[in-house]
Amino acid sequence: MRQIQKTMHQISEDISLITIQLKDQKTLFELMSRIYPPVYAHYWPDNGTWYLDSQYSKENLKKELSNPNSSYYFIKFKNTEVGILRFLTNEPLEGFTAKNAIKLHRIYIDSNLHGKGIGKKLICWLEANYKSNIKTVLWLEAMEMQQTAIDFYEHMGFKRVSKFKLEIDYMLDNMKGMYRMAKDL
Repeated sequence: MRQIQKTMHQISEDISLITIQLKDQKTLFELMSRIYPPVYAHYWPDNGTWYLDSQYSKENLKKELSNPNSSYYFIKFKNTEVGILRFLTNEPLEGFTAKNAIKLHRIYIDSNLHGKGIGKKLICWLEANYKSNIKTVLWLEAMEMQQTAIDFYEHMGFKRVSKFKLEIDYMLDNMKGMYRMAKDL
């Protein structure tokens, strides 16, 4: 497994990113157990327990951190961990000819802090750091039933480019709709 150095990025006076390492798995799991269920529990027959156990286990974190194109951070707001950000460089989006492609894989922020500009500042930071002379696309997948998130991404300049259904057997069937959304940088 590649060695991940603990780094910090200061996004604004109140917002910073701290690299997630394997030793942070318990903190990651506890944070996501607090912030994921209020927004997504109704997607799952077990209120999201299966999802949390599978995505934030030590084994899955080790796998995600071993990807050399992965950047994974705790989001801190006023020195308190309030969410996570994970993105993948060199992650092409089908149907786009961009030389560089960055997938915003996870951005979760405590719902009590929605509307404070945290997500906007993080996306602007990603754009500023990965915009280049080479055509670049920033893309993500958003749940069809999360209209507030879709509205936010569209406000940030993302466009819906395709629709698909998640292939997760355990998720409630009527919640599996997803959009791929993208924007050129």
